[in-house]
Formats: sequence, C-alpha cells, structure tokens
Amino acid sequence: MFRPSGLAACVAIRTRLTDRDFQGPQTFANGADPMTIIAAITAIFVATVAFLQWRTAQQKTVLDLFDRRRAIYDVVRNAVTRMTGSSAGFDQEREIKFGETVEEAYFFFGDDIVSYLEKMLSDIRTVRETDAEEKATTDPDDKSKILQRRRTALDRIKQFHTTGRALFARYMRFAETVPLSLRLLDWVRRVAYRGS
Repeated sequence: MFRPSGLAACVAIRTRLTDRDFQGPQTFANGADPMTIIAAITAIFVATVAFLQWRTAQQKTVLDLFDRRRAIYDVVRNAVTRMTGSSAGFDQEREIKFGETVEEAYFFFGDDIVSYLEKMLSDIRTVRETDAEEKATTDPDDKSKILQRRRTALDRIKQFHTTGRALFARYMRFAETVPLSLRLLDWVRRVAYRGS
C-alpha cells in the first residue's frame, strides 16, 4: 500500500475537507458564543463567592467586637451589682480591674461611654473612701457629711440600670436582623406545629 509523505498527507486531508468544516466556532441561534456565556457565568459565580466571603468576614469582625464590648459591659454590671449589694465586698483588686476596664473601653466605645465609666470609677472610689472615713470618724456632723457624699455617689452608681444600659445598648445592638429566609422557615415550623 502506498503511504504518502507528510506534505502529501496534509494535502490529501485538506482536499477531503469541505468549506463547511471551517465555519469557525459554533454559536447559538441568537449568535452568542457558548464560551463567552460560560465565562460570564463563571465570573458571576466567582464574584458571588467573593462577596459572600467578604460578608462572612465582616460579620465575624462585628461579632468579635460585640464579644469584646460584652466583656466590658459584664465587668461594669458586676461592679455595680457588687457596689449596690455590699460596697465592703468591692475590694481594691476589683477597683483595679474596673479601672483597667475603663481604659480598655476607650478602644471599643465612644467618648460618651468612656466619660460615663470614668465618673462611675470616681463614684466607686468615693464610696470606698467614705466607707473608710466613716469608720475612723466619731464626730456626728462629719459622719453626716460623709454619709451624704457616699449616698450621692452610690445613687449615681445605681443609675446604671436606667442610664447606663441605654448608653451601652447603642453600641451593642446588632444592625442585622434575622434574615427573611430564617423568619419564613420559623413561620413554616410554627404553622406546621399548630397543624399537628
């Protein structure tokens, strides 16, 4: 059998192909190239995944910030509870911890919270000082003045439950609500539960 050389084989193959074999890339009826459509779909998918990753990272950052703020809030709430319950139980170690918390709050809250906590720290120190002064004083007039200072400072500390919570709430509430899909799922569950 005769085998043509490389050039002759190419010519033979070329002569067998018709012009219809060289029409270019296949297209849809509307003239769209399938590779362009696949590339566009892939780009949209990649952009969606990137957005969702960014959103997840953002939500994690918000949650981490909330955790740090919540820890500061808990220290303040515990200090108020301790001071209003028994100021004698609020020792120097707790006062130092509260002072460190006030310093830490500077980085996680606005100036309104920081100044509020600084005033509270001053009131805590006033209560602790007046407790010590009261024990050392025997003069009734001096005791009366000391108790008045103590009462005023302790009343400001007790106001945490009304004014302090509102200040902290501005920083600790999430802007995000429950997503619509979860609310619908919860509604379906409640309806199904009532039906059974």
